[in-house]
Amino acid sequence: MTITKEKTMISKLAVLALIAATVSLQACYTRQYGRQLPLSDAAKNVMGCEDIEYEMARIRKFKDSVNNDGVDVSAVLTDLGVGNAVEKQAALDSADRRLEQLAQLKKTKNCA
Repeated sequence: MTITKEKTMISKLAVLALIAATVSLQACYTRQYGRQLPLSDAAKNVMGCEDIEYEMARIRKFKDSVNNDGVDVSAVLTDLGVGNAVEKQAALDSADRRLEQLAQLKKTKNCA
């Protein structure tokens, strides 16, 4: 009976170690896309129409790179892709907010 208890104890420890390793690695596999910061008042004051167009193109390129990022199998296995989906959506939301600000600035400055 002692040998059976030892085997059960070892298998429970192995399961706990596996769970602990998975949880600790979960954050490591979440991709970081970055964020697009809101326009500052200083930037709004100094940006011309060409600057606005350039910045809008840069933000669109950022969104394309986030949207076309491939699936990371290890990330899906560790957190079922939830962390990556949240990170991706936050990056896209920040880009959309900045694009909205740039569009409003473009309108305010009467750019064509």
